[in-house]
Amino acid sequence: MNLRRNGVLLTVAAICVTGTIALPAAAAASGPVPRPACAGASRTNPVAVTLSGVRTAYRAGGSWSQLRMTLHNRTRAVCAQLSPVLVYGARNRTLRAGAVGLETRLGGRWRPVALNAALGELAGAVGPAGGLRLQPGGTVTLTVRMRLARSAPRGEWLSLAVAYAPLQSKGTTVSWPVGVTDPAYFRVVAHRST
Repeated sequence: MNLRRNGVLLTVAAICVTGTIALPAAAAASGPVPRPACAGASRTNPVAVTLSGVRTAYRAGGSWSQLRMTLHNRTRAVCAQLSPVLVYGARNRTLRAGAVGLETRLGGRWRPVALNAALGELAGAVGPAGGLRLQPGGTVTLTVRMRLARSAPRGEWLSLAVAYAPLQSKGTTVSWPVGVTDPAYFRVVAHRST
């Protein structure tokens, strides 16, 4: 899945999340694409994902900013082992893992999120290690916080949230996107000198 706006390109489906890579285009070329168990009969995005709290601008080297990611199971089946992921991209820039600090609130404590760099983008799984389990019609909200390093590239960025589910295909398990938000655009500005 490629997303482009104002010169920012994200290849979301090619981001390595759990040691496997989801490549829908390649799977489609070899025949019908199997669906994860929670995909339902006809929905293309069985899990509705929203990301709230993204501001219009952030200061490089600034303080923590809190975000909320909500996942809602729109199917009549249980969605298990859901892996919610935050993705960051910057216009005409390659992002490195140190550009963003990310933490998720789990068990009443903030826990650091490892960010993986792939194709110039950053992605980090923000849910519990074993994934989330949503009953039919169930909803869960995760709290995360981010801050940008002083060295973070200035200019136009975007973030989006993706829900992945495991998919069995020909004896292999891949992480398959089952829900994605629209991109949230923001600017990174210079650190204020004191």
